[in-house]
Amino acid sequence: MSTPREFSLVGRNIYIDKVRSRNRVGMIVDKECKKDIMDAKRLGNRIIVQKFVVDQDTFNVISAYTS
Repeated sequence: MSTPREFSLVGRNIYIDKVRSRNRVGMIVDKECKKDIMDAKRLGNRIIVQKFVVDQDTFNVISAYTS
């Protein structure tokens, strides 16, 4: 798996990951929230799970797509 690339887009970060012209799922994260990411896991090519910890609360964000 390749390392995701980070691009800046109007105050947000976008992570793009490509493997031999196959696109994978990505997630747009605000710059302020980036520091709160505790874990990120890819579950195949179409699902990504990120764990955010804000103050004492934990949030799991799941991004998925189908074709």
